[in-house]
Amino acid sequence: MTADNAILKPHVILMEGQIWTTSIVVAQHFGKRHDNVIQSIVQTLADLPPEFAHLNFQESSYVNLQNKSQPMYRMTRDGFSLIAMGFTGKKALAWKVAYIKTFSAMEQTLLRRASAAAVSSISKPQLDSAEFFLTLFYALNQERSAAALMWYLLKQDAHIRPYRGTLREISAALDFTTSHTGVNKSAKHLEGLGLIETQPGRFYKVLFDALVQYIGSRRTEGDSHPGLGDFVTPDAKLLH
Repeated sequence: MTADNAILKPHVILMEGQIWTTSIVVAQHFGKRHDNVIQSIVQTLADLPPEFAHLNFQESSYVNLQNKSQPMYRMTRDGFSLIAMGFTGKKALAWKVAYIKTFSAMEQTLLRRASAAAVSSISKPQLDSAEFFLTLFYALNQERSAAALMWYLLKQDAHIRPYRGTLREISAALDFTTSHTGVNKSAKHLEGLGLIETQPGRFYKVLFDALVQYIGSRRTEGDSHPGLGDFVTPDAKLLH
């Protein structure tokens, strides 16, 4: 079976909130002797800044078939990338791609878990603050009506359970600063961004995971408007 049609199954593990692979499975998957992989890691570590080495490589051991303890290393994605950089050939390339995809998938899973955990522990006082509204306002490209609608839906706990309301009711709740037509337009805009769902029966559901990631992406793109604060991942006291 060639690398093109083989089912490549990289082996990664989650330890203390960090994703690792090991020198043993890397040697197996890339067709290398384990002692040669160890040698490559040791040589690489000698040239790395200590802080990077400490964050991305972890010395450990395993017991071989002869019941003897042998050295091995755990590596993060960055550590793996450095070591695998020297592996060449079509099969090696296929394994590199498979490992990078697996690391990325695991990282996305951890992000979703972190966002979901944040939802259950956010408090209303900060949600009601002007700074939180500014966070939404600037993240949504200063679309005031869209920010106001999202702020209102969050205050109705629509991130926890779908909220039911007509366009006119929502407009009235916003003191008619946004017309019912404007509410409808803003809802469609937020839905197009993947931040809310509009459900049959005039129900609205805030997709909080998506909102957190969206705000975070706006921050990492260099958005430094006043009021964004540190809302890349919500503080545990923002919304409940």
